[in-house]
Amino acid sequence: MSISPYSEKLADFAYKLDFEELPGGTVERAKLCVLDIIGVSLAGYHSKSAQLVIELVKDLGSKGQATIIAHSEKVSCPQAALVNAVMGSTMEFDDTSEFGWCHPATIVIPAAMAIAEQEKATGKDLLISVVLGYEVGVRLGGVVVPSIQDDRGMQANNTNTFGAAVAAGKILELNRRGFANALGICSVTPLLSFEAFIKGSQTKDLHAGFPAMTGVLAAMLAKKGFTGPSTIIEGEYGFAKNVADSFNLQKLTDRLGERYWSLDPKYHCFKRFPCCTITHPVILSTLGIMNRYKLSPEEVREVLVRGYKSMLIRGSESKPETYIGAKISIPYIVAAAILGGKVDTETFSDKMLKNPKLLTLAEKVKIVVDPEYERRRRLLDTVAAVEIVSKNGNRYSQETARSEVPCMTAKEVYEKFRRLADKALSNNGIDKTDRTKKINKIISKVERLEKLATIDELTKLLRF
Repeated sequence: MSISPYSEKLADFAYKLDFEELPGGTVERAKLCVLDIIGVSLAGYHSKSAQLVIELVKDLGSKGQATIIAHSEKVSCPQAALVNAVMGSTMEFDDTSEFGWCHPATIVIPAAMAIAEQEKATGKDLLISVVLGYEVGVRLGGVVVPSIQDDRGMQANNTNTFGAAVAAGKILELNRRGFANALGICSVTPLLSFEAFIKGSQTKDLHAGFPAMTGVLAAMLAKKGFTGPSTIIEGEYGFAKNVADSFNLQKLTDRLGERYWSLDPKYHCFKRFPCCTITHPVILSTLGIMNRYKLSPEEVREVLVRGYKSMLIRGSESKPETYIGAKISIPYIVAAAILGGKVDTETFSDKMLKNPKLLTLAEKVKIVVDPEYERRRRLLDTVAAVEIVSKNGNRYSQETARSEVPCMTAKEVYEKFRRLADKALSNNGIDKTDRTKKINKIISKVERLEKLATIDELTKLLRF
């Protein structure tokens, strides 16, 4: 059976990719991604979603092949990918790609780390698999956005199932046919509907867990000779036509192997706020108005948010019942920014979800669809504007494009890691001195990742 042109190019790219050919900046960015998602996963360990999935994995029983972050026991490789991806997703603080409108770290890295630990792979092996997984998943996201989200109501994270599969496949040393089969097996990739996010259900956290696990299983099956459709991407009933009304296949292979769009700082971003990226321009506009005009929450009579259609569909719930729903609720997040002057992890605590002042403010926030912003959204130029009307009738407004939202710098990512890791280790009963030592050791291992003889040098530090 011949391989389709698109699967052939991706399979050839995956098979040939060599660590020594990777640009130095791409490698350093990949290490930063690993550090960031470890910190976010540590913070997500005690979440309700993660604990329920860990409980299920224990009930199922498994071989001790791969680490659950912040846990003392090992589980099977697919199970570790599932749990760690849920932990990395639940905080909604993972990285994001403007090229593919997706969140590669929380799917690709758990899959790659789990299979790397099982296979006793080196740190260099892990890094090349992460870069490969990012590039395939993000490029495929670029093919189907914005239609996958705005027409079909799905998360573009669907595409990172394919990224997880090639990442795992690289460590398993698949041949070209094996990579093509792994991609084809991803035809069973889970449907990631925004319905789960909108309603605030825990299913949203499986939007990373199931793709990570599916990617690992796809690679493992391909290693055994299991076959998949060679035209999975562009076929008449393939992935692109299934998830999007319109798509651009050229983005999948344009300068493939020359430009790593997925880790280019122009497109790749470490989130500044722990919530859905559609809210970030709105947060900046709200904070900008409140700070510039020295307004107090008591002065606010009404808030109008002008944006595009999917903001109204996905983010209009003013009284979210769960922290998951709150992380996409524009009224709730705008109210939190007005009330507290910031949006951080504490914004979504159980206490804040019941804060009467915040909920009263949230009821004053209205979302209006602006045809011009909808048009620009279709051109991949995402913009939103906020207008705050004071009780004396004054109007204050600010427009912010998504491209204007500043990403975290490398220094800020390190600070974020230390903050999240310290809190997580404290919750596990580890004293301050030992917390600092462990945090420094984890950072050191990630900084030297390409020199690690086996990935266990890092993962053993994540078991406690």
